[in-house]
Amino acid sequence: MADGQQQLVLSESHDLNAIIVEILLRLPAKSLVRFRCVSKAWRDLISESYFIKNHLSHIDTKNILNSKLLLSTTPPQAIDYAALSNIASSNEEDDGPVASREVDYPVDTRHFCLEGFVGSCNGLVCLLLDCSVVLWNPCTRVIQSLPSPSRFSRSCLFYGFGYDSVTDDCKIVVGGYRPLAGSGHGYHLQHGEGFEETMIEVFALKTGSWRTLERLDFVMLFGQGCVVNGALHWLKHQPSEHGLIVSNIMCFDLAEEKFREFAVPCPPNYVGRNYFSVGIGAIRNCLTAYFEPRDGFDYRMWVMKEYGVKESWAEIIRIPFEVLPQDYEICLQPLFIFENDEVLMNINGDVLALYNQKEKTFRNVFKTHVENGWGQTTTYVETLVSPLIAGAPNLSNQHCESFATFV
Repeated sequence: MADGQQQLVLSESHDLNAIIVEILLRLPAKSLVRFRCVSKAWRDLISESYFIKNHLSHIDTKNILNSKLLLSTTPPQAIDYAALSNIASSNEEDDGPVASREVDYPVDTRHFCLEGFVGSCNGLVCLLLDCSVVLWNPCTRVIQSLPSPSRFSRSCLFYGFGYDSVTDDCKIVVGGYRPLAGSGHGYHLQHGEGFEETMIEVFALKTGSWRTLERLDFVMLFGQGCVVNGALHWLKHQPSEHGLIVSNIMCFDLAEEKFREFAVPCPPNYVGRNYFSVGIGAIRNCLTAYFEPRDGFDYRMWVMKEYGVKESWAEIIRIPFEVLPQDYEICLQPLFIFENDEVLMNINGDVLALYNQKEKTFRNVFKTHVENGWGQTTTYVETLVSPLIAGAPNLSNQHCESFATFV
């Protein structure tokens, strides 16, 4: 073969390979996981870090229809938001169950308890599993146990997981409280007594290690933080004669690693008198606050239309008390508002329902048959991002043998 012909063949072969790569970059992660079996060349390509990062850049992670709702049942169940959107846009009056699937969960649930979801970031879900912090990719089924936080090896009272755009990294945040010196067991969380400070630890995936931040004045924060605008948010509680009440919203900027404080849209005394529970969340990339009422009061939901601007809080949903679900006892949590303004609601951790604001009606779209339902939810997208941490020791065998990295 002449040199010119050989160069032409090589050029055409290179062009063909480039076209194949471009096609693969636009395919769903689940398909690419299967395509790793096509050949060693394809497996190597799909496993390359540059390919994984390029593939992630082609996913619109802000579009909820590309996401799945993950329920903390045992084992966890996932529901496509696209399927929920189709039900919301349909004119069916009857309750229509949406399909769910059990997520392939490489943890022996007979021995290890899922305490909660820390959060999700770039397709990775962070779990609290007994006394361990674990990273898991539900799409690739890879799981990694992380080093334990130095100060919270037994428990952490608040936590979150989000993306730092400045360092292009995902960060895990856990926190708790340090008792006053010499207080012994003389502290009482319900009354905020006996504590000196709030402590925070941050784990950056790129460094593979925990850092303890400077000690903070004592503030009471609990549970999973919600991510909006590159920051984690929790409700700040303070003791009162009625027990703990919400006073403000604490915001932790993942890039600056500093706290700031937002006012809740309703005065604290109003909340304490008429509402038994307050919650916050992220809907359509906006910070939201919802107020679960005592007998006779309406359910209310507010949204911060301009992030960080107190005056931009606006009430967008009010559900009359008389139309609230009869089986509503513990939780009525808004998860998303679809294009037709129907609101997806988590009711008591065992039912998903759509609330029609015009007709003021609820219709159930999913009910779990798993005992005890789910305690938490998180939203994730299917990606190829690996939870394996560069430079971090694999502590699977030290913490629990069934955490062994599974590929």
